[in-house]
Amino acid sequence: IKSPKGEIVDTSRPVAFAWNHIISTGTAQTKAELQISADMQTWTALATVTGAETTYTAPANTLGSGTKYWRVRTYNSKGAAGAWSAATQFIVLAAPATPPVSIVSTEPRPEIRWQSDEQQAYQVEIDGVYASGTRFGTGKTWKAAFYLADGSYTVRVRVQNEYGFWSPWGTAALPITNVPGGAITLTESTESAVTLAWVD
Repeated sequence: IKSPKGEIVDTSRPVAFAWNHIISTGTAQTKAELQISADMQTWTALATVTGAETTYTAPANTLGSGTKYWRVRTYNSKGAAGAWSAATQFIVLAAPATPPVSIVSTEPRPEIRWQSDEQQAYQVEIDGVYASGTRFGTGKTWKAAFYLADGSYTVRVRVQNEYGFWSPWGTAALPITNVPGGAITLTESTESAVTLAWVD
């Protein structure tokens, strides 16, 4: 492996992988297979390169974030695979994925939920009504501490990971309908004064 090797890479840009094909005959490789892992236990295919090219460029925003490991093996002119290379570590800096947002309750004090595996902080906004600012923590539910009037709103959430990168905003439609309560029963009693009492 030539690179990335012990490097920090920004996956918001394409990431180039490079290696050497080592063979005593000096012939070129006919194919190469690349694998990637987050724990060096479970490996998944990253790419297959056909031909003599000893580089591969991963498109932007495809590697996720965190510590990664990769390895490669090449094939000789007879189509036989060599051994896998030693695994090499690199660190990927990337924004978290857009969190999917779901509506738990459409009551005047709505409740929402979202999903993210990388969250260290979050922000919640309701268009034109509310902005939470940055809240730190891994909780993934939020309930309004105020009442909304009837209408259609858009709620949006974004999360921040350990590297300080913010995800794109996840959004959901939020229809609010205030349901009237039951009729109020009013009674009165007279003694030295008049007392009115009602029950909701």
